[in-house]
Amino acid sequence: MRLITIICFVGIILCCLDSLAEETLKISYVDVQRVFDSYYEAKGGAMKTETEKSESEYARRDEEIRKSSKELQEKASSLTQEKKEKRTQEIQGKIEELVKLERAQRQKEQEYLKKALIEIYDVINKIGEKEGLDLIIEKRSVFGKSIVLYGKKSLDLTDKVVERLLGS
Repeated sequence: MRLITIICFVGIILCCLDSLAEETLKISYVDVQRVFDSYYEAKGGAMKTETEKSESEYARRDEEIRKSSKELQEKASSLTQEKKEKRTQEIQGKIEELVKLERAQRQKEQEYLKKALIEIYDVINKIGEKEGLDLIIEKRSVFGKSIVLYGKKSLDLTDKVVERLLGS
């Protein structure tokens, strides 16, 4: 009796394994960095322009602060203590404005990055659902080596994601 139970159990396991073997996982990968670079190149023009303007404004204000500081040092001996303090406070105020400008620019850049990544991952999810994929992994380089050690080019969704993002 025990032998019959074991044979039945083994038979059931073999049937289950056979049905599991028929079901295959559909896996693809995406090079998110390449997608982001392509997206930023195509859609980031406004952000690049804004960044360039901010950098030139930052450089202009920085130079203004340096000139004011140098001028204060050169004329320090001929100024009253009250005027020195007033100019020092003006310079300090300019420095604080510069720091605020830099923080605001960094925050805008982070918001842009966050929005872009949300859009990218949304497109990846939609493609995965449309194509009936079970798993999408990120192809990423670490120390110049890809984490996806091997993947058929046909499994790479990177170009599809870029095309969908850019509306091509």
